[in-house]
Amino acid sequence: MLYWIAYGIPTIVLAIVLIYAIHRAGWFSPREERQLDTNTRMVQERDPRERREKS
Repeated sequence: MLYWIAYGIPTIVLAIVLIYAIHRAGWFSPREERQLDTNTRMVQERDPRERREKS
């Protein structure tokens, strides 16, 4: 019984966390995708302006 408490439960928890992380990696929610797209557009619009101002 002590063996399961010491090794079994932490192993199961770690396996669940790893499965969740593998499943979640690279997948964004629709809200996260919209935010990333908005941030990318803002940087792309800002970058040429900054270059023009420096020259």
